[in-house]
Amino acid sequence: MWALRRRPMPELLGWALHLLIDIPTHQGIFAIHFLWPISSYGFNGHSLDSGWSSWRNYGVVTFVFAGLQMRAMVAFRCDLS
Repeated sequence: MWALRRRPMPELLGWALHLLIDIPTHQGIFAIHFLWPISSYGFNGHSLDSGWSSWRNYGVVTFVFAGLQMRAMVAFRCDLS
């Protein structure tokens, strides 16, 4: 798309991020064959069902929520003065 439009397309960053997340988080028959049709190699990643993945996800969500909450509190304090 970049070659056709002569500019980067930020809309495609979501697709690239999806691929970066998909490759290490699928395993077994759902392993991503990212070199297909050149190769049938599949990366056997970690399942999102595992305990450490759940704790990591909850930690990231908590961290982002706390950051957004602090940002809103700072903005509210600035509006009061």
